[in-house]
Amino acid sequence: MRPSTVTSRSIAGVALLVLVLVPASGACVGDEPAAVGGPTALGDGGPPLPPGMLPDGGLPAEQIPPGCNATKDPKDEPCLIADSLGVFVSATAGDDARDGTKASPVATITRGIERARAIGKRRVYVCEGSYPEHVVLDEQSNGLKLYGGLDCTSFTYSGGKPQVEPPAPGYALTLRAQSEPTTVQDFDFVARDAIEAGTSSIGVLVDNVKDVTFKRVKVFAGRGVTAAVEMAEPPTNQPPTANLTGNGHSGGQVTCVDQTASRGGNGGTAPAPVGASGFAVPATSGPGGEGGQDDQNDVCAPTHQGKRGANGAAQAGGTSAAVYGTLKPSGWEPARSNQGAAGRPGQGGGGGGYNAERGVNGNGGGAGSCGGAGGLGGRGGGASIAVALFNAGARFTESQLVTSAGGDGGRGGRGEPSKPGGNAGTGACAGGVGGRGASGSGGGGGPGGLSAGIVWHLGAAPSWEGSSVEDAPTLTNVSLGDGGGGGAGGPAGQAVDAVSGLLGEVGMPGAKKAVHKVVN
Repeated sequence: MRPSTVTSRSIAGVALLVLVLVPASGACVGDEPAAVGGPTALGDGGPPLPPGMLPDGGLPAEQIPPGCNATKDPKDEPCLIADSLGVFVSATAGDDARDGTKASPVATITRGIERARAIGKRRVYVCEGSYPEHVVLDEQSNGLKLYGGLDCTSFTYSGGKPQVEPPAPGYALTLRAQSEPTTVQDFDFVARDAIEAGTSSIGVLVDNVKDVTFKRVKVFAGRGVTAAVEMAEPPTNQPPTANLTGNGHSGGQVTCVDQTASRGGNGGTAPAPVGASGFAVPATSGPGGEGGQDDQNDVCAPTHQGKRGANGAAQAGGTSAAVYGTLKPSGWEPARSNQGAAGRPGQGGGGGGYNAERGVNGNGGGAGSCGGAGGLGGRGGGASIAVALFNAGARFTESQLVTSAGGDGGRGGRGEPSKPGGNAGTGACAGGVGGRGASGSGGGGGPGGLSAGIVWHLGAAPSWEGSSVEDAPTLTNVSLGDGGGGGAGGPAGQAVDAVSGLLGEVGMPGAKKAVHKVVN
């Protein structure tokens, strides 16, 4: 401080002494500014809210110490590492009950962020050490910056990075809803291996952040987990009630869940003695049973009886998903492969002929059964992603990204076995039995898990060392694990005396990419 300056004035004949304190030019002021009257923030007993503090937790403009260059890193401008600008955190010497000054740091980064919000500071300074916590900067911390690399004794720059490694799977750092520029410098972030089937390990998630700079940051992502085998039965293609059996001289009929259908032919009647042929929609699996001829005898001959309907045809197995997954504000969601196709229905049996000798109508043919439903598609394997960017603008400088292996895709589901066709109705000359629908085909195997340094969707392409990178297999200082293997195709549905379904396609193998652009 400069020496005090005393001035003398006279107001209404009364002499006044005014004491003016003038800070020395260029000095780095590290002391907290004098408290301003008003309520304290968050009720934590800390200093009152500074002037300009917004009711919703927004932060006022920084009061940079005279002579300090705010455009520089604290690494290169030590006077920016000041109590007047931020809150200090030390894992070894701190206590979350303290006020967060250099002399009295808090112990966790989470508390440092809360404290900075409470007293209207825009910076959290973290000294080297281990921090087993999930760090979150959300809309209430808009514009807050994180600076690591500090010595824990003097809080000067040492380059020793704090390591943020949560004790459980999950993001080591989450940045969400930041409209003001923010910075993360000199940190290591470590995400543990995922545990549950098909889940991913992601080091840093950035969601709707306009402008974030990562400088001298290392992010490590653990292993993604293999997806579970798809064991669930597919939704059945059989209707809740099915009139497969002929009803007297009327043929049986059924409409399947997928809106395919089958119908047995009506039996012959006077004056139309010939039984009708059975059919199905679509009629791609052979003819329906032919109707029986008019019968003039007491006993129906084989030519007077309806013929059996043809069995249905199998359709294609499920194919693999063409993408590895989708990126959402909540994180990465592995893709699911395509369901196998349902089998075609059996053709209806033909109706029996009219028995003129006895004056009895022919039997109606049975309807063909519905095809079995296709097996469900397999789920994609969990990913290993260092940084996921959703609708964000991010720059990386002097940073390093490391990923592990992605998980294997899950096997596709089994196709549904088909059911027997319907029997003919009762009457004179017999109608034909309905054909059996084909069994469903297996679902496609799930795609292998992705291993990627940066995955992004919407917003601007990330910048790596000053260059915009939309999609890239490799980058300097990005080390990648292997992508997961594709899951096996689902087994075909099986049936006796019918057409079995087809095997599902093997899932697409996972990839390893430094930068992966997601098109949801």
